[in-house]
Amino acid sequence: MPQSIHCEDFEVDDILIPDEATLCRFLERRFEGDSNRFILSLGRAVFPNITLFVKGNACVVHYVSKDGEPYIATGDRDRRDSVPFKDYYITRGIRDVSDMPGGAIIPWGLGKQCLLEFVKNGERFSGVEWEDL
Repeated sequence: MPQSIHCEDFEVDDILIPDEATLCRFLERRFEGDSNRFILSLGRAVFPNITLFVKGNACVVHYVSKDGEPYIATGDRDRRDSVPFKDYYITRGIRDVSDMPGGAIIPWGLGKQCLLEFVKNGERFSGVEWEDL
């Protein structure tokens, strides 16, 4: 990994991840309903960043470029439903549920690839399609 990765999830507000092995262990963390939400950024920069909501084997990935342009990874674009994902900020006392578009649901393994690619170069993973938000 070329630089430090700052990460947060439901329980940790800001942790410095020193290497890919530590990141992979951190990404396995799950809480209520086999869920978590990870936000990663490079160094101390706000952008680019990547957010992954996970519930079981399903996830949704948001990416924001260094210029602040937001994107969402796409899955089955024919899905028109919404899927609730937990979105907690335990350290701030906020517990919420975010309804995500069904067409943005991708498998956990693909979402993890998005995060691993991001930490290598700060870019979007080319193995999924992305849509502007």
